Amino acid sequence: MIAGFREVFKKNIETEVKDREANLVEIKQQHLKSLNDIKDIRRQINSRLDKLEKAMIDNLNSTETQVKLKIETLFYKLSEKMKLIELLRTNLMIVKQHASDLQAFIGSKMLEKDVTKELINELWTEYFLSLQSYRWLPQMLYCVESVMLSMFHALLIISALNVLKKLPAEICNIEQNCTEHDKKFQMFCPCHDQLCCIICISEKHKECTGIDETIKASRSSTLFGNLEKSLKDIQENIERVVKDRKANIVEIKQQHLKSLDDIKETRQKLNSRLDELEKNLIDNK
Repeated sequence: MIAGFREVFKKNIETEVKDREANLVEIKQQHLKSLNDIKDIRRQINSRLDKLEKAMIDNLNSTETQVKLKIETLFYKLSEKMKLIELLRTNLMIVKQHASDLQAFIGSKMLEKDVTKELINELWTEYFLSLQSYRWLPQMLYCVESVMLSMFHALLIISALNVLKKLPAEICNIEQNCTEHDKKFQMFCPCHDQLCCIICISEKHKECTGIDETIKASRSSTLFGNLEKSLKDIQENIERVVKDRKANIVEIKQQHLKSLDDIKETRQKLNSRLDELEKNLIDNK
């Protein structure tokens, strides 16, 4: 009976040993599986980060290229406008210094008419709306809305003042005398929008009101002073736009580099956490 008991006990011990050995093998396998799982997770995370980094780099490069192209186009247009402003200022000075009272008066009338017509030109409106299409990335474009709007209005004025380019030549061809009476034009009838000599006034404009010697006062008109101030303001605005847009290009590059650094930092944090998990598993095996 004792021998039988010993045999059963021996078998139980052997079974227990086999079970423990199997458990150790299973623990080892589970340990290896956990390490492999961590490696797999690391591989998947880095793969996703690689794709994210590539997509972001491609996106940033594309956006940076497009925005820089917009800014360079703006630089070109503004440089052309700066040349125009210099021409306008020269022509304006010529009109003031060398045109007769009559020529200066007619020139002011031409400006008033043409400027009003040119101000409805929508060229610059369309251009600035196209720039605003990148508003989803504001740090790469116009951060101050009021500045952009002031530039917009300034450039509208530039478009309107294009008429000054042709002014000196046209003014030089203005007739000084009334062809009907061979008398010098001296007055202007606002009722008929017509230049008049003394005989014209007595014969055809007796009942007209508002006739005065506006021609003589044309040289001291505030129009020329306002135009000079507008040209100066526009030039200063253009210089400020160029300075701001150069700062934008630097900001674009800085934002690009920051985005890449953010990706690297995220990758480093995730891999550092996986390193800790892997180390804990190895230490606790």
